[in-house]
Amino acid sequence: RPTPQEVDRKKHYLPPLSMIMPWESPSLGEAVPRLRANDPVLTHVSLGLDGDEETAQLADGLRHNTVVKELWITFNEIRAEGARRIGEMLRDNTALEELDLDVRKEL
Repeated sequence: RPTPQEVDRKKHYLPPLSMIMPWESPSLGEAVPRLRANDPVLTHVSLGLDGDEETAQLADGLRHNTVVKELWITFNEIRAEGARRIGEMLRDNTALEELDLDVRKEL
């Protein structure tokens, strides 16, 4: 029987952070270089982002990525600048097929 890591590698995606233990999940700082390098394992990325600075880092990493097909950004605090950076990334990135934004805003 395959381990969860072997199953994930076969699916060729980074499992959503909520599905793996925190010490196993890459930080945004670890993920961005892999995105820039077109890591073939990362066809699905699911991250929670804390504000526009982290959103900008992710957008820069994905700008010319040709591997990631699905991007789920959940539990985040994206504001106008972060949304602008995602828009710029989408203009340049031709590989991304699905984008799921779940903006959390305190009332």
